[in-house]
Amino acid sequence: MKVRSILVMMFVMLSACGFTQEREIRPNSMFLEIAGIGGYTINYERSIIVNNWINFSSSIGVGTGKYLVGPPVIIPVQVKSNFVYNSISVEFGFSYAHWALKKTELDPMNGPGYLHDNIGVGYLGYRQHLFRKRAFLSIAYTPKLFGELESPNLSSISLRLGFTF
Repeated sequence: MKVRSILVMMFVMLSACGFTQEREIRPNSMFLEIAGIGGYTINYERSIIVNNWINFSSSIGVGTGKYLVGPPVIIPVQVKSNFVYNSISVEFGFSYAHWALKKTELDPMNGPGYLHDNIGVGYLGYRQHLFRKRAFLSIAYTPKLFGELESPNLSSISLRLGFTF
């Protein structure tokens, strides 16, 4: 009788462990990004799941940054690929945003203006999923790839905190 009880308990415990380690990938996420292409942004991300190991995602956000002098809002767009193993993933991607960086000379006809620039940065990151993949913490290196104006050095370390649904 004791052996049967122990076997039943082991079966229940192993089944519970199997459910807690599910490999479900949630396709939507919202996150706060600090020090990315937009300074401080809130983003929505949608993933296209290829399999349990690879997925592709795109995101769009809205934010503001310390280098912005024109319109106070920036809208960064990002595409990336993710290589997933259990609760971690390595991410590669590219971000793009249109910025107004500095005021131009006073024009008597139109008043002061802003010089606009298209900024592109790369993305190489590490993402750790938390709470059974319902939340995540991500850190990434974002090197500046292009930008025409004498824009600030945008190569930085980006930090993201978000949740999936």
